Amino acid sequence: MSRPFGPLAKTRLVQLYVLQGGRLIVEAANSGARGALGYRGRELEGLPFADLCPAAAHGVVRDALKTLRKTGDGVRQFELQLRHRDGTLRPTRARIRRLKSEPRRLLVECLDLTAQQRDQAGLVRASTLLQTVERETATGGWRLSPAGDRLELTETAAKLFSVPRRSVPLGEFLHVFDTSTRRKLSEALQVCGTGGTPFGLAAVTRDASDRIGWVSGRHVRHAGGGHEVVGTLASH
Repeated sequence: MSRPFGPLAKTRLVQLYVLQGGRLIVEAANSGARGALGYRGRELEGLPFADLCPAAAHGVVRDALKTLRKTGDGVRQFELQLRHRDGTLRPTRARIRRLKSEPRRLLVECLDLTAQQRDQAGLVRASTLLQTVERETATGGWRLSPAGDRLELTETAAKLFSVPRRSVPLGEFLHVFDTSTRRKLSEALQVCGTGGTPFGLAAVTRDASDRIGWVSGRHVRHAGGGHEVVGTLASH
């Protein structure tokens, strides 16, 4: 069999497997596959691909192969879990296709999703914590668009001051407040955006309740060179 991986033979970013088309036996695996599943040298070679994934994933693989056989060409993508040598399961996105040079063999490309799913779970936890803190403290957050014409608000901030949407034109947001607050807040946003001067001021709504809140903002510079004005809204 000719070398199937070319320049990707030593990459650890993508796992590559060559399978014998009939019995789905691993005939070759690159260093990415070996490293991801805890194997060395040629230990993966000769193993049934089914041994590398739990029984629940076998049907997914069969369906992809069935479609591939019907079409005779193309690429099929699916997600499954692959079993590490230590028994842990790794969420994986896989693509399977026939080798053009040897159509009786299949090339499976796999990408480990463990880190991606861990990051997503972390974002969900952080978002849940932020919502809880905002709700309990009656405080929300906002950011001014780079153009300075729109305001994006967290869900809590929008609810606190009855803003109908979480992204609104700046003028619509300012209209929530009375005339004096609108003038002060508009000036403070402009000075903060151009000169970087932070601000904090009392804000009175223009509805019948005349609620009094607190709006604060500051100019933030990012490591990549960008900058924006962000702040908080609090209801007293």
